[in-house]
Amino acid sequence: MRPRAVDWALLFLVTVEFLSGLGSFLIGRPSGRALFVFHSGLGLAIVLLLFWKLRRVYRRVVVPTQWQPATGVSVLTTLAVILTIGTGVVWVVVQRPVDYPNGMILHTTAAILLLILVLWHMLLRFKPLRTRDVQDRRTALRFLRLVKKINYPKQAW
Repeated sequence: MRPRAVDWALLFLVTVEFLSGLGSFLIGRPSGRALFVFHSGLGLAIVLLLFWKLRRVYRRVVVPTQWQPATGVSVLTTLAVILTIGTGVVWVVVQRPVDYPNGMILHTTAAILLLILVLWHMLLRFKPLRTRDVQDRRTALRFLRLVKKINYPKQAW
């Protein structure tokens, strides 16, 4: 995928992920399980896109002499993604909502921080999406391959 397409796809996924997480949080019942599974699948899609992004920008981040003013925001955004996904996984696997405060508060706080940092990152490095960034056949096939890797449980739908 082209760099701009990856950046805009990450912005889109983080925004939809935030909204689906908010919806899942507000429903909070077994009847909202499909939304929760959708939320989890989007998290996996973000991890896969982030892998492509980090592979592309790795050298610029590792070599401090190549840092630009926006690089610090980029590093903070990456840390916020790791914290958000990590706390989400820990919440699902380990914790149960027994007492306040719990891991969901940390996950929600990290998600809000992540959304703010992604928007800030996009403003600092704004490059509008062009038609050629998303129009070729390979981009569509890569995106479909990414969506295919997400395994949704059949009983949730």
